[in-house]
Amino acid sequence: MSHRSVGQLSLADQLVKRRAGQNEGLVRLAAMIQWRPLERALAAVYSAGEGRPSSYPPLVMFKCLLLQQWYMLSDPS
Repeated sequence: MSHRSVGQLSLADQLVKRRAGQNEGLVRLAAMIQWRPLERALAAVYSAGEGRPSSYPPLVMFKCLLLQQWYMLSDPS
C-alpha cells in the first residue's frame, strides 16, 4: 500500500481546491449585505424550544436558501 506524498492533493482535495476568482462574487456580495439586521430578524422568528440542540443558526440556513435560489439548486424530486 502506498501513501500519498507530502504536498500531493487527494481527489477530494482536488475537487474542492480553490480556483482563482471562484468565489469573488460571493465575497463581494457578503461585504455589501448587512447581515447583522437579518440575523436579528431571523432570531426573532426562530424557536429552538424543541428539536435538535445543535441545529444550524438561522442566518446560515437563510444563506443556504439564497444560494439555492441564485444557483438554481434543489433536492432531487
